[in-house]
Amino acid sequence: MPLEESHEIYYDVRPTSSFWPGPTPDYETLDPKGGVLFSPGIGYMHYYSSGFGMSVAFGYRFHRLHYEGENNYGLDIDYNRLSIKIGILFN
Repeated sequence: MPLEESHEIYYDVRPTSSFWPGPTPDYETLDPKGGVLFSPGIGYMHYYSSGFGMSVAFGYRFHRLHYEGENNYGLDIDYNRLSIKIGILFN
């Protein structure tokens, strides 16, 4: 769930570099309306002794955020991520 009241989303922006000054981006304030987060994963833990072990996990994260603006403007942003987690366990 978004904690901020608004975000500035830039559109119609062209890449800029230090050699070529780009255009000044236009922006519109959008209100975050929440979204969906789905993050399944699988992992394995193995103890080598009574006080030491290791873990490894792999997962996928899908996150969709919805924003609304003026004149019935809506924006959905999808994030697709893979995750790899490696851990050392102390007991």
